[in-house]
Amino acid sequence: MARSLKPGAFSILELLLALAVLAIAILTMITMFIQGLKVSQNSSEVATATETARETLERIRWAQKTVGFTAIPNGAYAFNGWNNDPPNAGFPPAPYPRTSSNNREFVVGVYGTQPSAFLKSVRVEVYWKPDKKVVLETSFHP
Repeated sequence: MARSLKPGAFSILELLLALAVLAIAILTMITMFIQGLKVSQNSSEVATATETARETLERIRWAQKTVGFTAIPNGAYAFNGWNNDPPNAGFPPAPYPRTSSNNREFVVGVYGTQPSAFLKSVRVEVYWKPDKKVVLETSFHP
């Protein structure tokens, strides 16, 4: 004997299908939320690394303005924060070799060249993971 449904009633199959669609929608929203958190975290790390590199370059610029062009080393040099290379006569300035913010450590590297007697190029690299970095570079003249 076949059972008849009341008009407007849903069958169990329709309810299961509706629950499956709802579950897929909720899982999609959760995935998007998690991706949004990851993007937000990465954005925060990039902003902090950029600010650290900018601060380092500004301190080098300040040293050049107050001490003179000799505050920046001559020739090619590398101060690698991963290796904890010691500063030389106060160069590079803090936050070299490392700083931390929001429970994340940032490693600073300062590299330079001297293309001519009146031009020194300084590159600051700030890492928060071995494969994640921000690089800022500028040139100084007397």
